[in-house]
Amino acid sequence: MIEGDIVEYYDNIKHSVLMSQISKVIHDQQIIDLIWKFLRAGVIKNGRYSKTLKGIPQGSVISPILSNIYLDLFDNFIEDVKHGKDTKETSIPNKEYYRFKALLHNSSQKKMGIKGFDL
Repeated sequence: MIEGDIVEYYDNIKHSVLMSQISKVIHDQQIIDLIWKFLRAGVIKNGRYSKTLKGIPQGSVISPILSNIYLDLFDNFIEDVKHGKDTKETSIPNKEYYRFKALLHNSSQKKMGIKGFDL
């Protein structure tokens, strides 16, 4: 599992990459044009209009959906990396683990509990 925080994620989504992903699944040009209009509508900050050349406006109903579509590329990349790193080999047994396990099974050590071990 990977957990992280992508700083200014919504503000840095590349429209061309997002639309490329969307176009793979949606083939209706009217829907694609509508999404492009949404992305290029611009924003008003402090009373001033600014064009949006990248990013997704936050607060809209469609923003989380579009951001998840964009993150699907990242998910697929991580999945590919994971498959490349996975092995069928088992890990090397930890000798300390087996030593402590044996001590726990010893009846005198069971009565003392783990506090009786000298680490």
